This record gives sequence, C-alpha cells and structure tokens, in this order.
Amino acid sequence: MSPLYIIIPVQFVLFLAFAMAPYVTRKSENFGVKTPEEQFSSPMMRALRKRYVWQCGLSTVAFTIPVVAVSSAALAAAPLAAPAGRVGI
Repeated sequence: MSPLYIIIPVQFVLFLAFAMAPYVTRKSENFGVKTPEEQFSSPMMRALRKRYVWQCGLSTVAFTIPVVAVSSAALAAAPLAAPAGRVGI
C-alpha cells in the first residue's frame, strides 16, 4: 500500500482543522487574543480569517507536493520484492 493513501487524507484533515479553527472558537477570541464579541464580525477580522484560510491552504499544498514527489520517487526507485521461495533466481 502506498504511503500516499495515508499522507494526502491526513494533510486534508489537518488543513480543515487549522483552517476552521478561527471560525469555531468563541466570538470573544480571535486568533488566541481576547476581544469584544462585536469585533468578530468586523470587516478587518473577517479579512484576517479569510487570509488565514488561504495561507493554510497554500502552505498545505506547498508542503504536500514535495512529500508526494519524494515518496513517489522512492516508490519508483525501490526494487520489487522477490516472491516467497524464489530468492536468488
């Protein structure tokens, strides 16, 4: 089984967890800083949350592509295992 079947779903779940964090926290907390609840829906905070989601997505893609490339290259370079009972032929 290819490690890519594990890496890509895990990366996707991590992206969702990080990207949704500012939306599921209390309205009185923005990025770990206590603020008045009215600030949650201000245009500045909405823009910050939106930019944060984009940055999470771009960094997820930026880190996933090299991992996929390296693991694909490693799988392609790895010799196939010999069938059982036919060692050395």
